[in-house]
Amino acid sequence: MHKNAAKVFSAFFPNRKIAAVEPLSSGLINTTYRIDCPDGSYLLQRLNTKIFPRPAHITENVEKAAAHLQKKNYPKQILRFLPTAAGLPFHTDKKGEVWRLSVYFANTLTLDKPENTEQVFNAAAAYGEFLRYLSDLSPSKMHVIIPDFHNADLRMQQFVNALKNADAEKKNAVQEEIREIQNALPFLQKMNTLRLPLRITHNDTKISNLLFAADRTTPVAVIDWDTLMPGTVLSDFGDIVRTFCSTASENEKNLKEVIFREDYYRAAAEGFLSEAKTMLNETEKANLRNGAKRVILVQAMRFLTDFLNGNIYYATTYAEQNADRTKNQLQLFRSL
Repeated sequence: MHKNAAKVFSAFFPNRKIAAVEPLSSGLINTTYRIDCPDGSYLLQRLNTKIFPRPAHITENVEKAAAHLQKKNYPKQILRFLPTAAGLPFHTDKKGEVWRLSVYFANTLTLDKPENTEQVFNAAAAYGEFLRYLSDLSPSKMHVIIPDFHNADLRMQQFVNALKNADAEKKNAVQEEIREIQNALPFLQKMNTLRLPLRITHNDTKISNLLFAADRTTPVAVIDWDTLMPGTVLSDFGDIVRTFCSTASENEKNLKEVIFREDYYRAAAEGFLSEAKTMLNETEKANLRNGAKRVILVQAMRFLTDFLNGNIYYATTYAEQNADRTKNQLQLFRSL
C-alpha cells in the first residue's frame, strides 16, 4: 500500500521526489498517509466511497466553506484540497479508488483523547468558533453528504429492521443491549419534537479532528470536513461530549473504565458557549445536555444496528467489536 500511495501522489505532483511515506492512524472510515518531500509534507487520503459516494460534493462543500472562512478572516488554519496535475479536484485510480491531497500543517499534533480540562475547554471553543464563523453561510448552499445522518427516526427504523433480519445467534448475544435501547426510545422521540434551526455543522467533532500546537493546549485547525453539511448544533455539541467526556474510548471493553467526567462536561460546555453562545437560540442553549444524551444513545443504537447487520459500516478488527462498542456507549449514557 505504501508503494501505491507514492504512485497516487505522482498524479498530483508527477516529478516531486518523495522522501518518506508514513501511514497515519486510520479513522473508522478513511485511510490517510503523510507524504514527506524535500520541500514539505502532504496528507494523502483514500476516501471510502461506500460511505461517501459523491466525492465531488465533499470537495464543493469544502471549497465553499474555506472561501467563506477566508473572507471572514477566520483565525485558524483552513483545510483545502490540492488539484491533481490534470486540474481535477481528486484522483481516481484504476481500481476506482478516490484519493485527495492536502498540505500537511507542520508543527502540529493530534490527540486521541483529552488530557485535562484546559484542553477540553479550548477544543470545544474551537468547534464553537468554527460553527460561529460559518453561521452566516446558508445551509442551502451546501450539499447533504450523508442524507439523514442525524435523523433519529431513521436510526430507530434501521434498528427495528436490523432486529427483524438478524439471525437468532446475534440477537441472543446482545439481548440486554436491545432491551435497554428499546426502553430509551421514548426519550429520542421526545427530543425529535424540538424545533431546532438548520445550520452548517461539522458532524464529527471528536478531539482527534483538531490539530494542536506543540503546547498540546492550543487548537490551530479544525480538520476532517467530509461530513460538513446542514445539521443541528445539538448534534455537534453532543458528539463533543460523547467523545471528550468519557474516561475511556468507545473501543474500551472493560465497562468499569467507562465513566462520564462531569468536570470535562463543564469545561466543554463553557468552552463551546464562549464562542457559540451568540449564535444559539434559547431552545439550543436549554438542551445542550439532552443533546449529548441523544447523540450517545443514537451512537449506541448505530453500533448495535451495524453488529446485527454484520458489520457493514464501521471498520472492525474482530467480529464482536460493534457489540462491545454498543455496551460501551450504553454505559456512558447511564453514567451521564
